[in-house]
Amino acid sequence: MSLTAEQHKLYKSGLVYAIVSYSIWGIFPLYSIGINWFTSIYAVNNNHIVDASLGYYINPIGKNLPE
Repeated sequence: MSLTAEQHKLYKSGLVYAIVSYSIWGIFPLYSIGINWFTSIYAVNNNHIVDASLGYYINPIGKNLPE
């Protein structure tokens, strides 16, 4: 089966969109983990260890509150 020029163009753009979306989906957790590590290191270096620990402890509780 042969593709027309328009179908070939759509296929190529769809392939590019798929590769880009999977790449973003794979890189995004590294962004979330980087922020977490930066916050932890910042808290330790500025003597806010208890504050950071309390924030990590309370964070899941706030997500489960009824709206």
